[in-house]
Amino acid sequence: MTEVAIGNGLATSFWSDSWAGEPLRKRSPMLFEVSRRKNRTVADALEDDHWLMDLRGRITLALLPDFVALRQVMRSCNIDPDSDDTFRWKSSSGGYSASSAYALQFVGTQQSPLRHIWPVWAPPKCKFFIWLLMQLRIFTVDRLLRFWMPNQYFCPLCRQNLETPVHLFAECPWARQVWERSASLFCCPAIRKPAGDDLAPSWVVSKLAGADRRAASITTLVAWEIWRERNRCVFCNKELSVSGLVHLISDEANSWVLAGARHLVRRE
Repeated sequence: MTEVAIGNGLATSFWSDSWAGEPLRKRSPMLFEVSRRKNRTVADALEDDHWLMDLRGRITLALLPDFVALRQVMRSCNIDPDSDDTFRWKSSSGGYSASSAYALQFVGTQQSPLRHIWPVWAPPKCKFFIWLLMQLRIFTVDRLLRFWMPNQYFCPLCRQNLETPVHLFAECPWARQVWERSASLFCCPAIRKPAGDDLAPSWVVSKLAGADRRAASITTLVAWEIWRERNRCVFCNKELSVSGLVHLISDEANSWVLAGARHLVRRE
């Protein structure tokens, strides 16, 4: 978290501080484990080669490369008894702030595409459903088969293929018509399902990650209503036509508008 410029070495931890780039306890963890003293300052470690005395009799053949590398570091280390050690926070300004400390926790990590779900304007239950969909964790037939659970094998919307998340939201001809008509209904071509073999989760991610918050909300709404229609077919033995489902989507969008989603107001 901090960078250290060595002065007299009195305030700097030999093993734990970043005075030699990466802390020595991380660079040579096995040497750190066998060292007799783990709390020396740099000045104390350099005085009469105390760091070497701490390792005497404990250097095995496996530890020899780390020991040689540490020896090179110590030979290049110079201290100035007339100046103090200087500590600098690892940020652009060099000063500490809560935001910079938080950001440093994620250095070197990759951001999950799932982060695009939560800023979308939609009811929590819809966003939770999209979270499951993007991880292929919804209980379509392929997942039911994996757990030997009762299922009807075919997609309940088109009755042509094995039901999977990819088929249900990206390949099913019935669902494709819903996407097309919803795009026309809301004058939002961004949600129109492109031709090709795009996987449903990756396609949904691309819509949620875009700058158009309106398209993100509509994508969430349409995917949620397709899933509800699928469940009506399976559990209630009731079916809507494509037109009927699009009308239901329109009514639900009006409810979202009344709840505060002003960006969903129909564009002429």
